[in-house]
Amino acid sequence: MKNKELLTYAGYGVGIFLVYKLVNGLLVNAGLKKSDTQTKKEADATALRKKELDQAKKTSSLTRPSSEYYSAADTIYNALKFSSIDDDADKAQYAFTSIINSAADLAFLKVVYGVRPTYNFGLKQGDFDLITTLQREFSTGRYAETIAILKAKGVNL
Repeated sequence: MKNKELLTYAGYGVGIFLVYKLVNGLLVNAGLKKSDTQTKKEADATALRKKELDQAKKTSSLTRPSSEYYSAADTIYNALKFSSIDDDADKAQYAFTSIINSAADLAFLKVVYGVRPTYNFGLKQGDFDLITTLQREFSTGRYAETIAILKAKGVNL
């Protein structure tokens, strides 16, 4: 009798594990939960951005209070998050170029922006960092213009 009970409980355990894996997979595929690989990738990217910020701070300093970078990051995100439906590239470009006056400004804005989701026609396209978002959402001419504005300020993208 004990072996039969043990097998029953083992079967329940295996069943619960399989249901967990199935639900977890569905959540990841639906974009409602991040996969372990994606979470590790984001952690690595965050560490790299922070390292870049530390390097930039050695040669220059932030030119504005930190709250302005958070505001600019949110402005850029909100202006571009719904690509093809309601985006405002002018507003995003102005927010991006007006806050950056040094390499430290750019590095800190990248850290503050982090990785955020982007939508196309209301469908999630993925999670992207600041520079990738600008490259995806700006036209080629606008992106080149943005780079030229930063170069005039002595900041390389």
